[in-house]
Amino acid sequence: MKPREILAAISTCQATCLVLFAAVAFTGWWWAGNDVERWTLDARAFHGEPWRLLTSSLPHVDIIHLIFNLYWVWVFGARIESVFGSIRTAGLFALLAAGSAEAEYAVFEGGVGLSGVGYGLFGMLWVLSDRDARFSGAIDRRTIEMFGAWFFLCIALSVAGVWQVANVAHGAGAVLGAIVGAAVAARSRLRRAAGWLGLVSALVLTTCGCTFGRRYVNFSEHVGDDLAYLGYEALIDDDYPRAVRLFESAVAANDRVPGWWKDLGIAYQQLKRFSDAADAFQRAHDLDPSDAETKQAADYCRARARTST
Repeated sequence: MKPREILAAISTCQATCLVLFAAVAFTGWWWAGNDVERWTLDARAFHGEPWRLLTSSLPHVDIIHLIFNLYWVWVFGARIESVFGSIRTAGLFALLAAGSAEAEYAVFEGGVGLSGVGYGLFGMLWVLSDRDARFSGAIDRRTIEMFGAWFFLCIALSVAGVWQVANVAHGAGAVLGAIVGAAVAARSRLRRAAGWLGLVSALVLTTCGCTFGRRYVNFSEHVGDDLAYLGYEALIDDDYPRAVRLFESAVAANDRVPGWWKDLGIAYQQLKRFSDAADAFQRAHDLDPSDAETKQAADYCRARARTST
């Protein structure tokens, strides 16, 4: 492209360019040795820091990861933005970033990068290329085969332990994008309404999956770790009601960690919920009989519970 054509494309596709610039900036900041932990996805996204659902899409692990995502988000995003405009495209990016990030976090530990957005744009254009004349030829057979092959190759590399990829984000992004495409291309109000209802249902499902339902669908060995860490911080800050909520969520996700039950017991005790504290301390002792302190704490709280009634 000539410089004039590049400038014209940039002025037309402001949302896409802004996202790509932010991805390069965040990635460069991270690669320079700076901490981007505040912007990645963990339980804090659902406890007062919702921006993590969006910003976790910006850092990238390596150069292949970055270049692949920059290229395809530009190719697909510019095509979509030229038709729907910058505001709607920005909303689409946010939807795909948050939805794919939630899905990955629900099933595993979460990830970083624009891959979920890229696959979402691909899924949307795949549907629209067959149903909307404005996007005719936007996705050809070769691109479909390439994205399909890359999807399954990434799964194989992850299973083999060669390269850890957010495969659930890829799949969820593609599904969300396809749903949006179907809703946009629907020719009747009923089908359009059904499409948007399907999108809302999918987002509700991913949100449930990464909050109270995570203990049922997550395959990570570290499920509950981030909740317990936040609970410990709340305990240190003497915010006992918050500590209780977080540790209850942590032990609901993984009830085999004695230290979490012990800290939950401490929080209960500080709130004078002695019966609950006794049960938590007893659970901690059952999991780790060598810790005599939890047995003593359980007996003490049982005695306090009896005298408090």
